[in-house]
Amino acid sequence: MLIKIPTKHLGFISIISCSMMSAFAFAESSVAERFMEEVVVRAEKKESTLQSTPIAITAITEQEIEKRGIRTMHDVQYMAPGVTFNQTGPTGFITMRGVGVEFTTIMAEPGVSLHADGVYKGGSMSSTIAMFDLETIEVVRGPQGTLNGRNSTGGSVNIYSRMPGDEASFEAGLMIGDYDRVRYELSGDIPVSDTFKIRLAGARDEREGYIENINLGRDEDGEDYSILKATAVWTPTEDLEVILRGDLFDTEQSGPVYLFTTPVSGPCCDTFGGLVTPTASPWRTTGETPNEQDVEVSGYSLTINYKLNDSISLRSITADTSQELEAIRDIDGTSTPFLDSYRYEDMDEFSQELTLVGTTGKLDWIVGAYYYDSESNYFGEFNFPLLTDIFKVIYGGAFGLDGPLPTLEGLASRLEPNSGRNDPDLLFLDDAIYEETESRAIYAQGTYSFSDTLRATVGLRNTQDEKTFVQSSSDNLFTGDACIRQQSKEDWSETTGKIGLDADLANGWLVYGSVSSGYRSGGFDGGSCFDPFDPESLISYEVGLKMDLSATLRVNLAAFVYDYEDYQARLFTPLGTETLNADGADIQGLEVEFDWLASEGLRFSGSVSYLDSEFKSLAAQDPMAPENGFVELKGNSLLRSPELQADLTVAYDIQLDAGLLTVQGEFSYVDEQHHSLWNTDIGLEPSRTMTNYRVFFEPAAFQDVSVSAFVNNASDEEYHVMVLNSGLTGGTTTAYGAPRTWGIQFRYKR
Repeated sequence: MLIKIPTKHLGFISIISCSMMSAFAFAESSVAERFMEEVVVRAEKKESTLQSTPIAITAITEQEIEKRGIRTMHDVQYMAPGVTFNQTGPTGFITMRGVGVEFTTIMAEPGVSLHADGVYKGGSMSSTIAMFDLETIEVVRGPQGTLNGRNSTGGSVNIYSRMPGDEASFEAGLMIGDYDRVRYELSGDIPVSDTFKIRLAGARDEREGYIENINLGRDEDGEDYSILKATAVWTPTEDLEVILRGDLFDTEQSGPVYLFTTPVSGPCCDTFGGLVTPTASPWRTTGETPNEQDVEVSGYSLTINYKLNDSISLRSITADTSQELEAIRDIDGTSTPFLDSYRYEDMDEFSQELTLVGTTGKLDWIVGAYYYDSESNYFGEFNFPLLTDIFKVIYGGAFGLDGPLPTLEGLASRLEPNSGRNDPDLLFLDDAIYEETESRAIYAQGTYSFSDTLRATVGLRNTQDEKTFVQSSSDNLFTGDACIRQQSKEDWSETTGKIGLDADLANGWLVYGSVSSGYRSGGFDGGSCFDPFDPESLISYEVGLKMDLSATLRVNLAAFVYDYEDYQARLFTPLGTETLNADGADIQGLEVEFDWLASEGLRFSGSVSYLDSEFKSLAAQDPMAPENGFVELKGNSLLRSPELQADLTVAYDIQLDAGLLTVQGEFSYVDEQHHSLWNTDIGLEPSRTMTNYRVFFEPAAFQDVSVSAFVNNASDEEYHVMVLNSGLTGGTTTAYGAPRTWGIQFRYKR
């Protein structure tokens, strides 16, 4: 497997590699007595150690979650190689090794799946929800087409909540920070009896906005959210465990704020681009409409673990989740009343999974069945106040009318005419979409041990998806009521799987190789009237090496080549969006992760990843430059796929008479990445370097108390969490990530 790395990155990689090699030599000679904690993972539906699991996986432990202050997927991306996270409004985009999602409605199905306590979380909002009271986060890279096959083309993020302990406990936390931030946390374990125990946890986090709206005289991009979690565990016998979980997430946001930053000239954009003025500062807006977004997510799951005998166990997971969004947003982000919107979405999910895990002689096996059903609704209203009078003049002139401007009410009907949010005498575009998804799958995977050191794995999964799609669109700009209650039903079936070989080397290292495949179902793009598209698939060829070079030094390597077929390319047009199935893409990459305990008090950890992605073939028209006609995109890189990423965390303990002081620095580099299939300068996100600093103090006199402080984005880097090129507004609309922030936290554990 040959990975070609551009010359411009060789120097950077060489410096890191030389530093790591020097660290390796020093570790062998000076800290051989230091013990490295073994990490247990559950990525393959059973417990195994990180170093004995033959897949590329990053495991973030409970201690690391606390020390790094991980709250969202935005934080996770800086701890795992080949992972980026972006957000457009309520839609989260997890991209892993160049594979992600391009759709912005709630029913969008990601290429990187998210699982919480073993439950698949569909929908575009799931990855944006704040994380809290977690035991582990597992980032699994590569297609998971057998055991976690629901649309896991690029990989899977698995999060696991903390379980109730056997002894009573209580934890409380208080954080204060700039932008009037206040965060409260309470949690505790209640052992009711020897067989029944409960854990309760809750958090409230609120802050003012980062962005000043000088037109409305208020701060925007603020957030106020609450999380409640409850877990009950009942173990009536040694062989039976019943786990009931419930959770609620509720947030009110004055954002996100969209900023119009790059106007474009040309035939497509002279009319609109000249009417909307770009924003000069990322921390200031002149939007004429307040941004408001409310999200509520709730759910429960019931997990039953039953040990049938000494070698076979049964697991059942039943789950139900609901998501709801309501948002009012100034799309153009300027004082010009060009475009504003109202958006409502909801989604109900139900899933049932049965899994048998067993051992028969030299064969470890897993078989299972999976059922998933979701119902989603989307409703969007878009108003164009600025263009209304202009359109009326044209409309009136066309019919030779004199005197007052004519009304627009008769041109088309609003889908919710009595909502009270709209004026029928406005230029408008309304969309209403309903989609039901039903998915069934059966799967099996077996690992056969030829000897104590050599194993082979074979897995298969058959998935059957069926979708029902209903759409109504109405506008008085272009099409009128031509798209009302358009309905269709499509179904797809695909078999995916894995073949792998792994071996323990004489020095205890693990080497592995695999060929695996992933699949993401087809669907419908509501951005156009009734736009169906086909499924996409991916085949991965991967080799890896996991090395404990000493008791204090761990290094894991992975190299991969992807053959990506029928890539679902979503294109923004002047009138909406459309989705095409491109021929596909070729992707290759290399990843290195390391963890080194240099001394009793000094630790280095981090990763480096290189990614090369190229479209095979795709001819499309750039909405920002339609005068160029159809352009061949062969050779362009995939979206949100930086060539080089690196992160380094340095933590140092200082033992004082008063207690233990720990200082920590976190440094991350993300290469430039494209948010446009055409790889043009508009839509290009520049490279960025993120730096965070943290200090922790555990006083000797109060062992139950700890104090910490942090500065995030210490260099006050300006970076985008969203870049959207729109032919409708004639430019690039962006949203920025958080500026430099600081905070102080007090924690009590007993």
